[in-house]
Amino acid sequence: MMIILSILLLSLLLSFSSALSSSSSSSSLKGSPLLSPLATAQPLPGQMCASFASTAAPGYFALYNNGNGATYYYYSIDTSALLQYCPTGIFSYHLHTSWTNATASAALDPTGTTYCSAAATGGHYDPTLACSSSSQYASSPCGPWTTNACCTEMGRTSSNGYTYSCNANAYIAGNYSACELGDLSGKFGPMVSLNGLAKSLLVLDDVIPAHPANFMENQLNALKWSSLVVHCASTKARLLCAKFSKSDLSACADGFTQINSYIAQSYPSPSPSSSSSSSTSNVAYDTYANGIVITFFVTLIFGMGIGAGGYAYYKFRNTPLSFQNKK
Repeated sequence: MMIILSILLLSLLLSFSSALSSSSSSSSLKGSPLLSPLATAQPLPGQMCASFASTAAPGYFALYNNGNGATYYYYSIDTSALLQYCPTGIFSYHLHTSWTNATASAALDPTGTTYCSAAATGGHYDPTLACSSSSQYASSPCGPWTTNACCTEMGRTSSNGYTYSCNANAYIAGNYSACELGDLSGKFGPMVSLNGLAKSLLVLDDVIPAHPANFMENQLNALKWSSLVVHCASTKARLLCAKFSKSDLSACADGFTQINSYIAQSYPSPSPSSSSSSSTSNVAYDTYANGIVITFFVTLIFGMGIGAGGYAYYKFRNTPLSFQNKK
């Protein structure tokens, strides 16, 4: 019986060890998660384009949300017509909540009082209540239960000693809560005009982006985002604006190509040989684990059979038969 119990225990330990090895190997073979690929041939749900092609400052701002929590931006804008209103050539840019212009999808608005005004494009998209003075919640209530501005309710105003401290260095260092989700120039630095062109030097990779569910749709916990507004950084004047579109993407084709190239280089997919090797390894580990499990159960059944037979033999040898007691 001791031999049988030893065999059973050894089989159990081998089975458990095999399961751990298989789990560990499978886990290590999965590798790091890859981001969703971007195909420019057909519009993807996360692709959006703000086109300035119809204005005197033609260009685009491409946005792609990969569905896994990251958003990428790339822009190129002819700023020649903007420099007379902003000689420094340095521009801030933000996601804004609204777009009320029913006749145009973009506008150059030198005075910032018509198409790009606060009444037309709203304030900065700010569901996390970082509360710059231009946040939509600097003038909008938190919800239907109050009429006071949400930032005022939170005590996040300059009159209460609050300072909005978003900057690119803080954001890159991980101080995400300091920035409004819509404050893109706060997160990544301003647009800078060089020879009449403001263009991304690289793809902007946003780990805390605007919520896709809030695009063009107010929700109880957040107001919508709808448009992009470009300001002169030194005066904060609203100069250029456009609404985002999910269907009219042609103006942003180059931007999506740049984003796609960035994703391919930064998050490469596994090679077919690596994938095949991983698959083969997984099959080998699964086969080994299944063999150990089967061996364990066969040994268990065999041991139980031997134990039952030994017990029956023991009882037979130590129990007097009835005919032996008869005289």
